[in-house]
Amino acid sequence: MYNLKVVNISTTQLDWVDDLRELVIDQENHMLTSNSIPPLIYLVSNGQEDQDSGILGLTLCLRKEPFCSQIRCIFSRKYIPLDFSTPDDFLSQILRKDLAINVIDEEGRLGSYFHSPSQAVLLPSQHAFVSMGTIGDLTTLHWMQGFPHDDPSLPVQEEGYSPVKVHVAALNFRDIMLATGNLQLTARTNLPFTLESHLGLEFSGVTGDGDRVCGFSEGQSLATSVYANDDWLWKIPNGWSFEEAATVPVVYSTVYLALVMRGQIRNGESILIHSGAGGVGQAAIRVALSMNCTVYTTVGSKQKETFIKTTFPQIPPENIGCSRDTTFERMVLLSTGGRGVDLILNSLTGDKLEASVRCLARHGRFLEIGKVDLVSNKNLGMHFFLQDASYHGVMLDSLWDAAPSVRAELRSLLQSGLDSGVVTPLPYRLFNHQQVEPAFRFMGQGQHIGKVLISLEETPILAHPHVYFNPSKSYIIIGGLGGIGLEFCNWMTTRSAKNIVLTTRSGIKNAYQSNYIQLWERNGVQVKILQLDAADPVSARTLVHEAGKLGPVGGFFNLAMQLHIDLMKLQTPSGFSFAMDPKVKLSRNLGEITRISCPELDHFVVFSSVAAGFGFDGQANYGFANSAAERLVERRVKDGLPGKAVQWGPIGEVGAWHDSYNADFTRKSFHGSGVQSIASALNSLDALLGDPSPVMLSRRTVDADAGHASTADDLSLVERIAHVLGHMTNHHKLNMSSKLADLGMDSVMSMEVKQILEQDFNLFLSAAEIRNCTLKQFQEMASNCPKNKLVGASKLKVQAATAGLVQLNFIKTMSRSRFIHDQCVHPLNSLAHTRIKERELGVKMDPGHQGTIFIINSLEGPDVLNLLAGYLLLPAYSMQIPKEIFDSNNFNELSDFYLDKIRETEPKGPYTIVGYSAGTFVAIELGLKFQETHEITKLILLDITPGRMRAILDENFGKDRTHLDESELIVMMVTQVFGFDRNLVESILRKEKNTEQQYKAMTQLLTTVFEADMTVDDMEEVMSKRALTFLKLMDQYHPALKFHEPVVLIRTTQNLISYDSNELWGLDEFCTQTPTIVTLDTTHSYMLTDPFVKSVANYINP
Repeated sequence: MYNLKVVNISTTQLDWVDDLRELVIDQENHMLTSNSIPPLIYLVSNGQEDQDSGILGLTLCLRKEPFCSQIRCIFSRKYIPLDFSTPDDFLSQILRKDLAINVIDEEGRLGSYFHSPSQAVLLPSQHAFVSMGTIGDLTTLHWMQGFPHDDPSLPVQEEGYSPVKVHVAALNFRDIMLATGNLQLTARTNLPFTLESHLGLEFSGVTGDGDRVCGFSEGQSLATSVYANDDWLWKIPNGWSFEEAATVPVVYSTVYLALVMRGQIRNGESILIHSGAGGVGQAAIRVALSMNCTVYTTVGSKQKETFIKTTFPQIPPENIGCSRDTTFERMVLLSTGGRGVDLILNSLTGDKLEASVRCLARHGRFLEIGKVDLVSNKNLGMHFFLQDASYHGVMLDSLWDAAPSVRAELRSLLQSGLDSGVVTPLPYRLFNHQQVEPAFRFMGQGQHIGKVLISLEETPILAHPHVYFNPSKSYIIIGGLGGIGLEFCNWMTTRSAKNIVLTTRSGIKNAYQSNYIQLWERNGVQVKILQLDAADPVSARTLVHEAGKLGPVGGFFNLAMQLHIDLMKLQTPSGFSFAMDPKVKLSRNLGEITRISCPELDHFVVFSSVAAGFGFDGQANYGFANSAAERLVERRVKDGLPGKAVQWGPIGEVGAWHDSYNADFTRKSFHGSGVQSIASALNSLDALLGDPSPVMLSRRTVDADAGHASTADDLSLVERIAHVLGHMTNHHKLNMSSKLADLGMDSVMSMEVKQILEQDFNLFLSAAEIRNCTLKQFQEMASNCPKNKLVGASKLKVQAATAGLVQLNFIKTMSRSRFIHDQCVHPLNSLAHTRIKERELGVKMDPGHQGTIFIINSLEGPDVLNLLAGYLLLPAYSMQIPKEIFDSNNFNELSDFYLDKIRETEPKGPYTIVGYSAGTFVAIELGLKFQETHEITKLILLDITPGRMRAILDENFGKDRTHLDESELIVMMVTQVFGFDRNLVESILRKEKNTEQQYKAMTQLLTTVFEADMTVDDMEEVMSKRALTFLKLMDQYHPALKFHEPVVLIRTTQNLISYDSNELWGLDEFCTQTPTIVTLDTTHSYMLTDPFVKSVANYINP
């Protein structure tokens, strides 16, 4: 006879909750007062009438609670008689096995549920493109499912564009630079701001009309299909193969743009063409020779020199130099009698760039097609222009937004070249679609002649899943206004979703939400927000009906949750109902309605929790609700309908877990699960939604001993390095004492190894150190440095940047710096450090110097200015707010303090004064003072002005602020500056009795979340003195004088409150000159990061 108790579990009736609670209480009392074994408690869900039972998640959560180890469950998909008083053989078998989880399927077979590792899913795809998991790691190049450009069910694309089935794609040096991390993405295209959108420029293939064409596009041309601008398509000449045609568009377009349109090349002129054996070099030589020009060229090897001599016998051997050093300068100047050449087509860098400049004749044209020195902002001596010479940066991607006349001219030039025979195919090396990584490595070594091509004629291609959304359909997102919901919706918009329907009970509550919605709408997304609760069947039907007005419903995503944590002995039926409403009732309502009303539904996704898969103590109701939603999804999939449930582990930075536990992804673990970043979560969605399994798991696993994320199938560091070096198949035969330099490592391989060391092993070595290390030394380093990697259902590592992540990184930068600074002046760049050393040595400043830059900061430490400092051309200093200023009564007094510090640092002007954020108030006063001594060149204000600040305060507190409560200031400070949800902050403050307690509560919140290097005293001083002092001073500030010098305002579009583009932000109150206003399409925190920081620097520099 078995000693047990039985509780029948139902999803529809919750009266069993009281019975289970009493049994749990009895178990606790029994274990505390008796030495006998307590009875087993069997939870039973039996039969088809409750197939969506949450019994599995309930059981797993209960077994994590104290005194609940005796709990078991039986979940049967079909009804079977279970008489526990006189068990039959089948039930006796279950009782003898004594398993915690017993599952009986529809055929009556006994089993259990468990997690199995997911395998990478590869799907045969007619549409695929090359993506990259980690910039700098060529081993992560892979094929992803592509957008079906030729799908007739999709809306008509933009006029003037044609879908092209790509037969051959060409690699260009730009692709190598992007993949190895040597070139940053730019925002000059209409493509999403991700690497995968930018790889590939050039292709040949067939249009939907059957025309054989070659051309180029803004990006993502390493693909089986591309949607190309008709301006950049040319018909392939008869007799040319697709391979030959793919060698032409980019190189010849670059050459015609550089030589003809920019350089105005004329018959009989002389020209120096660097890297003549490369694709652009060969094309340039052909065009120059067709105009009877005298050609000088350089090459990087004897093999390439021989190629030039054979291919272009018109070029005298003495006109062929070396591109590896500067000897070509002597060659050119001797040959031209010291005159130099009329044009130079340059792609060389460093001292070879300078030597090239010296080869230019008077009135010459220097045509720069390389990007390394341009991106690095290297200086070029002004003496260059004494020769009446011109310098042209020739960028093919400048054509994306060029005037129609410019595009037409270039198109005509290339077509004329094709017709006349000047344009001819280049030599090439062909790889197949399975050799993408070898193709990148081959081109990166710089040993090729002509072009590197990838054949794509063999389709379908096995590709990793890549989710796209039909732009003509609508998508319902429940919980889309929450932290994770906003990031998820933003991700959807990058995947072509154009019609989004969100539900809310209380409407838009903060700027974080409104900023995202404004961003989507600016990008052409229709956003409909409905204030209803779809757990109610009538409201659910209304929701589907309203969504259908935007387009056929293509997806339902349930991200909603209600969490009420309590041990089972404290739970009630209402607590379970509270958790079930958004997960079970809502999903069931939408499931039934969409079965009938949404025949074009592609996605039915419920965000579940690891609480249902592993169990968390105190979350029995939440585990039950999520588990029930998972069973609902399984039933849908069995019926042939779309369905997916994803068990998420803790997600940092945004969302309920982050808000509840006041922590971010830097916390190592929570109930055995590591904290996954939101970027990792979004990146795993392709694999999660593309896998055929109805229930998937994504979490960061944690090694309990080491405390770091781990995975069993990781390659060792030595194996990773061997793969980069091309020795993967025989890495075990390598001599461990060999240095990497001896194993054939080139510069591209060095950069890739550096990426692996830094990103996966936290090892930071210089390129020289890497080359001189042996494999054995790397093995020893790796054994002492455990890896820290995110793992989950997806094995791919994909980089992504979202507004939320940028905001978090910005806040972290702030929190790493002391808010109240002991040192006021911080040198920002090497020029400033050099100037300090000169003063120490008594070196006088050059009388002709262009001045010094002082940036007046506010809350943020100097770290936020580091990237900006790298682009500044004058000595630059950051000025922080020190403790002494809190006794000041106005900004005039503050500016006197700063003026003294400036004079101590640099006694004489001229000065460029920059005010960042709240520092603009002091900057204005300094500008007025230096105006009197004629020592200011210009005043730069970054994203705030006195008039703008008053508008923000009006919005937050109204126009009457005479009796402003300190609690209101705290709320504004924590929500607007640090990005916390207003309801969360107010709820915390309401629990505290007085202002002092509120300061301490906010101190604990900020120091816990951001793990800031600051004391409680520091934070209280910041929250009270700084917030009050600054807000009141800013509110009352009006410049007493007029400013007559140039003023530049650089502001962001995604601001704390919206504004009209014509607004001057009150600058007309004190500026006599019309201010220059620059608007950056970003947020306040993002304006000092790439790519926007370069624009900021351009306006600061002289």
